[in-house]
Amino acid sequence: MRLTFKMALQITGRWPPKQSKIAVLVNQVHLLRCNPVLVARNDLKYGLKLARDAIVCQTTLPAELSHSIIMIETCVICLEDTDVGNMFSVDGCLHRYCFSCMKLHVENKLLHAMVPKCLNLKSTAA
Repeated sequence: MRLTFKMALQITGRWPPKQSKIAVLVNQVHLLRCNPVLVARNDLKYGLKLARDAIVCQTTLPAELSHSIIMIETCVICLEDTDVGNMFSVDGCLHRYCFSCMKLHVENKLLHAMVPKCLNLKSTAA
């Protein structure tokens, strides 16, 4: 079987598959491309570098639900897959977090009489 341009776009997540069998196959390919790395507790710098790399390569993937396609994004705080419509975008830096994580962050900052800003410490909005 030859790999077509359309197949390549589907595998890379740039073109959402329309057929459920192909969507399942594409999801399996995405799982195979994941390489988990275990980090020792005392190797914090390496762990932070891996986390930053994961955030940089984070993509929005389509998920097929019944006959409609919903865009899914992973929250970088809780690592939950969330509907793109339920993600909060921070003004100024455009970092995105799920509503649950943002709610906890805002509540915590307000309890300490602080102005809530972006969760990313290196953010321009922080």
